[in-house]
Amino acid sequence: MGVVMAGYSIHLRPDLLQVFWAGMQAGDFITDAVGPINTSRRTGRRVLFEAGGARPRRGRDLKGRCLTFAQREEIAILRA
Repeated sequence: MGVVMAGYSIHLRPDLLQVFWAGMQAGDFITDAVGPINTSRRTGRRVLFEAGGARPRRGRDLKGRCLTFAQREEIAILRA
C-alpha cells in the first residue's frame, strides 16, 4: 500500500505522494485523489493536514541554498 505509520505521522512513497498531489492540484476531492494510489480518505486527510493544506516543494534539493551563520558573519565583516 505504501503507507508507513510512525506514531501519528504518515508517509507515502514519493511516487504515490506525487500522484495524490497531482489529483489535489487538479481539483479532485480527497476521495478521488487517493483512489489511484489505493489508500484511504483518512490517509489523504492526514497527508493534507501534515502539509498544512498546500503541496510541499518538490524536485529541488533545497539544502545548501541558504547561507550558514558563518558565511553571513563573514559577509557582514567584509561589508563593514
